Order: sequence, then C-alpha cells, then structure tokens
Amino acid sequence: MTAKTQKIRIKRSQLEGLDDNDLRNLGVNIKKLQEASKSKKSEFYLERMHAGQKRLHKSKARFVCVWSGNRFGKSTAGVMELKWRLMGDHPMKSVHTPIKAAVVCVDFENHLKKQIEPKIKEWFPPQLLAKCTIERNQAKAFKTIKTPMGSTVDFYSHDQDPMIFEGNDYDFVWADEPPPHFIFKALWRGLTDRGGDFLMTGTPIVQPWMIEEYKKYESGNRDGVEREFIIGKSEENAHNLGDGDKELGMKRLKEFAAMLDPYERDARLDGKPMELEGLVFKSFSRGTHVIKPFEWPHDWPIIESIDPHPRKPAGVAWVGMAPNGARILLQSGLLHGDAVELSHEILAFREKLPVKDGRRPRIVRTLIDNAANAPLTGKSTQNHVRDRVSTRDEINSIIGPHGAGGPKLECPPKNVKGKIESLKNWLTVRDRDGKVRPDFFVFDIIENDDFINEIETYAWAKYSKRSGKDFKDQPVKRNDDILDAVMQVSLTLTPKDFSSSRAAPTKSVRSLWAK
Repeated sequence: MTAKTQKIRIKRSQLEGLDDNDLRNLGVNIKKLQEASKSKKSEFYLERMHAGQKRLHKSKARFVCVWSGNRFGKSTAGVMELKWRLMGDHPMKSVHTPIKAAVVCVDFENHLKKQIEPKIKEWFPPQLLAKCTIERNQAKAFKTIKTPMGSTVDFYSHDQDPMIFEGNDYDFVWADEPPPHFIFKALWRGLTDRGGDFLMTGTPIVQPWMIEEYKKYESGNRDGVEREFIIGKSEENAHNLGDGDKELGMKRLKEFAAMLDPYERDARLDGKPMELEGLVFKSFSRGTHVIKPFEWPHDWPIIESIDPHPRKPAGVAWVGMAPNGARILLQSGLLHGDAVELSHEILAFREKLPVKDGRRPRIVRTLIDNAANAPLTGKSTQNHVRDRVSTRDEINSIIGPHGAGGPKLECPPKNVKGKIESLKNWLTVRDRDGKVRPDFFVFDIIENDDFINEIETYAWAKYSKRSGKDFKDQPVKRNDDILDAVMQVSLTLTPKDFSSSRAAPTKSVRSLWAK
C-alpha cells in the first residue's frame, strides 16, 4: 500500500522573474506542502485498509498473528500499529503512552534497513521522526528510537546472541516474520510484568513452532492466553497493488504466482500454513513431549547419533535411556565443518551434556548414517601420507575408541519407512505400567529448538505435475537432519542396549526389559 503524494507543477516562466528571497520562500512553501501531504498518510491508510488489516488493529488479544500471503500489506499494518501505540492515538482501541516497544526483524542489513526502515520513514509523520532520538548499530541500521512522548523502540534481529533478548520488559513487541522459538519465549516473558501485547506478521513458511500456537488457538486458547490468528489472502490487498485498480492488482498477483514453487504457492498467496497438511508426526505435541531438563545420572546410558552431509551442517543428537524405558533427547544440534571440525564440535557438545556432578557421559553407542561410508578423495586430514578413506573412518579416528575413547561408529540400515514407524511408536501415548505417557521426550533447551522445528514440519511429499513423479509415502527431504539422527536411534534401539555389557545396566533396567 503506497500513498499518492501531491505533485507540484511550476513553469520555467514563473521562476524567471523571482529573486533569491522569492525562491527561498517558494522552497519553504513546497516543503510545507510535502510534509502536510505526508502527515495525511494515516488518513490515507485508514481509507484504503482492507478487512484483514482492520481486524488486526481492532484485536484485543494479547498475541495476534497475521499469517498471510505476500503483498497482503502486513508489514505496513505492523508499522501503523507501532506508530499508533507509540503516539497513543490509536483510532480503534484504547492504548496508553509512553510505552517501551521492540521490533524483531530477520536481519539488519536486508530486512530492517531495506524493508522496515523505509516503511517507518514513509508512514510515520515527518515532524515526529524529526523530533525522535535515533541510535544506530554497527550495521548503520536502527538500534533504538526514542520519541518526544517518552516512548522507546528497540530493534533486534534473529541472528543476535540469545542473552540479548533476556531481562527486558516491554509493553508491545512486533515481529515481522516469526523469529526462532527461543527469541519468542524470551520476549513473551518480557511482556509478562506489563501485560504487554505481541504482534506477529509473516508468511507461514518458516519457524514451524508457530503451528503449536495455532493449534492452541484452534482449541479455544485453553491455556488462558488469548490468541488471535488472522489468515489473509494476498488478493485482499489487490486494490492497493493496482494503485486503486483491483483488476490490475489481481493481474500482478497472477504474474507473481506463476513464478512460485507449487509447494509454497498456498502459503505465499493465501497465507495457508503448508506445514499443517500432510504432517508425518501429527502426534508430536510440545505440551506432551517437551519437558523441563534435569541432571542426567552418570550411569544412565546415552546413544550418540550423527547424520553428516558434505555441503550442509550435520545433524547430531544425544538420546538418553531412562530406567523406566523413556527415551529423552538430551541435546542436539546442527554442527558445521569437515570431518575433523565436526568431530571436535561433537567432543565439545559431549562436554555440555547435563550429566549429574559433572561426570563423564556414558555414551554406549555412536551411530552414523551409512552415506558416511563413501570413500573420500584427497589425503587424510589426520595422516597426510595416506589417502582418506571415508567420513566414518575420519570421525571414528578422533571420537572413537582410539581417539577420545568413545564407542566405535556403526551404521544403521537404510530404512526410511522403518525409521518413521519406529519414531511414531515412541511418540504414541499409551498405558505403560499404569502410567499414561509416550516413550519419547525432548529437553526444553535452546539446543533442541531445531529438532522441534524439524519434527513439527516433517511432511509427506506431494505428486509433482511438473516432473510427472508420484512421491507417495515419501517424506519431503528438507530440514530433517537432526530428526534423521534421532530416527537412526529409534530404528536400531533394542533391549540389548539396556542389558548388554556395553550399557552395564542397573538392576531396574534389567527388570524393565525382563517384563
């Protein structure tokens, strides 16, 4: 949505007879006319906003999420909501001022500087911005804005240190595109004392933790948090995309749609969360499977699992086995580097495992995807005289029995369907010796956020008209690296892992598997 500015036309003949004073006065008057035109942009927005934007501004829910297609006008609506709250002149609901607010962007260089800042300059009254104190960060992007009314806005990006988001209290937070879950949790805690509001605007393609929030909304917000989800279609804003001509706006949207991947089209045009359809692990629930972490007893066994890749980060997971039969994802991560660098990252992660009294973790098995058996080209990074053999051998030489003293790396069979079914069985809630629970849990720590995102969006592939291939019963191979590492454990775990000499199990574990 872009407001039309007033055009001022002056003929050359009108300027020829003017002296310096007249020209100076003319310039001042032109500037005043331009500023007056900009000052009316709020009125222009109110006249042209569509039903989805109006619903956003009228909502009284503490957590409002606008899931919409591209060109819906969600970022413009977010800027206007921020402006009205800062100035205390909201036209649709009562707000107080001054406030402390935060804006969360994907990054500073592109999202904030090239998208959000221009919109703030476009839609905020120029006389207001002129009186604001603006502090910029090292990227020369907005860091803080302090208004003459006493309100403050802090600007953040997704890639900042997690600790930056902790300990701040806010009245209002606006995230343009959903942030990682740990950022949302930190900022939501920061809204608690003031009873502040959280506005989320975005296209439902990334940050799948939002699906859990959507499920809570659909179930009637039974946890006491008032949520509102607004699912918006791009066509609602067509009249603004066509400069007042809806037909022209629709034509431009169709041209945009023709360029999209069919898998993303519903999300980018209709705001339809594509992850809600065709999910593989529909039974996974944060409320059921994500638990508060605790110190892991040093004699309880842990299985380490690695899913390495030559051109992207490797998924690594540490799954602990409790005496009651529960399997718990203690820690996981996407680790970078070649075989040697990956090995040292794994050793560093081992040191961070939450083992009680700081004892050494009892890792009884280390699994690695069988693709790691492929021969490598070039010389060994450990022994420059000999040729490299495989990723598995390289890693084994560093973290295995002859390296850091861990178990010898073993490769599970390649069985996609079997892995999925075994993990589904782990997730199933059933009666286990008089206690209704699943077999699998995840520690609620930042390091496990990527795994939670992966399992919540792991979906079955759809038939592709473009390629003519039918992908029935095959999952989409996208963002599943840690999940694959966990499924390797679920596929290969047997009672022997609890009762064999490798695990040196406690009596309670032997008793469990003897039943």
